[in-house]
Amino acid sequence: MKNAFLTILSISTIFGCSHNAAQLHTQSETLSPKEEVVKIHLRNLRYLVEGNAKGLAAAFSSNCLDIGGGPHGTGKVQFDEAYFVDALSSTKYDEIRGREISELVDLEKSSVYSYKEIVNSPHKDAGKKVGFEYFPGDFLILFPPAVGSPVHDGWAAVYRKEKGVWKIIAID
Repeated sequence: MKNAFLTILSISTIFGCSHNAAQLHTQSETLSPKEEVVKIHLRNLRYLVEGNAKGLAAAFSSNCLDIGGGPHGTGKVQFDEAYFVDALSSTKYDEIRGREISELVDLEKSSVYSYKEIVNSPHKDAGKKVGFEYFPGDFLILFPPAVGSPVHDGWAAVYRKEKGVWKIIAID
């Protein structure tokens, strides 16, 4: 977990987070699957901050479920470009627009779980009420909110490879 944490800090520096982690940059040429997913998760959070609807839509599986239930309690939400264009143009988004990632989430308290770690954690039942199930190869990433963040519950997602590409398969 410590190596993943160092990689998170390193990658957060690359993606414009205001952390003094440049000296911790220990990333090797080849990333582990866990490190790949962390890098992608940070990229996706950058898309959110920048208001990149197309980038966000591409990050989500067409089968993605909102494990919190979503607006209708079923977990089914069409996370396509139109969804993000609408969400990013809302007044709720004004609190996030243009902020540094470190203002939104606390990277030092982040957690990254492999499938094996998920099934042995308190998160193993997350999403069951909407029919979500973890599968081998999945990764759960939890970025808790930073102090004073308008993102009150942080940024959490489950990633799964689909046709060789990491996609968000579940979000909360």
